[in-house]
Formats: sequence, structure tokens, C-alpha cells
Amino acid sequence: MRTAYQYKLRPTKQQVIELDRWLAMLCAEYNYLLADRFNWYEQNRSPVNACPLICHLPELRDHPDSITGIDVGLKEFLTTADGETIAIPQHYRKAQKRLGVIQKRVARRKKGSKGRLKAIKQLGKQHKQVADKRKDFHFKTANYLLSKYDVVAHENLNIKGLVRTRLAKSVLDAGWSNFLSILTNKAENAGKLVIPVSAHNTSQDCSNCLRRESTQKVARSMA
Repeated sequence: MRTAYQYKLRPTKQQVIELDRWLAMLCAEYNYLLADRFNWYEQNRSPVNACPLICHLPELRDHPDSITGIDVGLKEFLTTADGETIAIPQHYRKAQKRLGVIQKRVARRKKGSKGRLKAIKQLGKQHKQVADKRKDFHFKTANYLLSKYDVVAHENLNIKGLVRTRLAKSVLDAGWSNFLSILTNKAENAGKLVIPVSAHNTSQDCSNCLRRESTQKVARSMA
């Protein structure tokens, strides 16, 4: 059988006075901070501890100064409509040998041992370094493109489908999906535009006259 007890504190007169004084001070402090929050809301129309959902972005211009299209690939990371190419860094390929050594070290260690846990941690750190380098490259490339062009068009590729092919490792190493997402977000913040274009016949249709080249095969960067 469990017994429950209830206790009631009976402070002395001096303690009652001290408690009332502390409660009055806390109440005054709360009201003072609450007034700041009301003033902030009246000025900014958003709570102090929250980010407003409505953000003011730059307006898009009707006639942009520069427009380009980019074609992502595996020999070159991308090629612009002007013929400029950006080399693909292949961060994973360069770190593959080192990753293989650490992976073998993990496999040889006894399960549950400190050595295996240390090797797993080292392997995760190495993978994170590769991912960070790739992300940094994507941000720098996006900044470079948006510093030169107001509108960027790119092929709307089925990247999930390409990952299921024999090119999966190279496609994942390039990180096209993450790059295009970064490029789109940064363009919106800068008041510029990124347009996905259907990939159908983009390698055969001329972007100027729309003429389709049917007699000569066009060399593709993924071939």
C-alpha cells in the first residue's frame, strides 16, 4: 500500500514580506520585457523569437542584361552557352583510396572494440570532409554564375534515374541536384532567375534558330 503525504509551508511574517518583495520584482521585470515584445511587434509585425515568413526580395527586371544556359556533365562540371567550362573537382574520386584504406581498417577491427569505434569515427570524418569540399565548390560556382548572368537555364535532368545507371558514382560525386538547388535559392535571394528546361533534344536543337541536327551526332559530355 502506497501512502501519499501533503505538506504545507507556513512562512514567518518576515519571510512573507520577503517573498512578496521578490514576486513584485519578478512581476515588474516580466511586464517590462513584455512591453518590449509588444513594441517590437508593432514596429516589425513579427514575434521577437521568430523569423517572419514574408521576406522582401528584389524585384525581377523585365529585361535582364545577361542570359545563359548551362549543360552539366561528367567530363566538365558544366558548360555555359558561351562555351566556358568549369572543371569537375571529383572530390570523392580523389579521396576514394584513402576511404578504402579506412574501410578495410573498420572491417578488420573486432565488433564493439574501441579500435573499431575509432576507425568508424575516422571514416565518418573523412566522408564529411569530402561532402564539405563538394558543398563549398557548389556555392562558389553558383556565386560565380550569378555574378555574371541574370538568367540561367539548365536541363531538367532525371537525376534519380541516372543514379540507377553505371554512372551512379560519378553522378553522385558531381552532386548536380544539390548544386542546382543551391543555384536556385541564391538566385531568388539575388533577384535573379534560374529556369529548368526539358532535356528532350537539347543536344540536337540549336538554341538560336531551333534547327535540329539529325545527320551528325553531337558529342555529349556524359558519353
